[in-house]
Amino acid sequence: MFIEGARSFVLVRNADKEVVAERGLDYGDNERALISELPAASYEIVSYLQGCSGSCQSLDPPTERCARTVSVRPAERTRVKVTAQGDRPCRIKVIIPWSQVRVNCGELRRPGCLVAAKRLRKLFDTRNDHKSVAAVAVRRGGYTVTFDDGTAISGDAARSEV
Repeated sequence: MFIEGARSFVLVRNADKEVVAERGLDYGDNERALISELPAASYEIVSYLQGCSGSCQSLDPPTERCARTVSVRPAERTRVKVTAQGDRPCRIKVIIPWSQVRVNCGELRRPGCLVAAKRLRKLFDTRNDHKSVAAVAVRRGGYTVTFDDGTAISGDAARSEV
């Protein structure tokens, strides 16, 4: 927790560790965005905070650092949400658009399955501030949600919140 203030920084590094995009924000200013058009490749997203006093003329050394590797694919938009608050751990989440979420309906009817899949995605994306839903499989009596880090959770449809 920062008493007088802090600045939040987000930077993007390419495979050669060169900074290709950077943005500094006032602490608590979570409405700003770092928008960069980057060629398809893997990038490291880095976030950190630097405490300061008064008007933030001089900054303390970086703290609350977190990083995540993100792949940018050709002809696709990649959105990343960075949560950097001094009272909670830093989080970097890749936002996967619905059009890129893999849905498996198996033997179920498609319209009903898609409604359930969208609800599951919303439920689990809301609960996780560091993982995004990458795939949803809906079957009779249950579901499996797979996240962008490869972890998965399965449940019984009769007991779920869907």
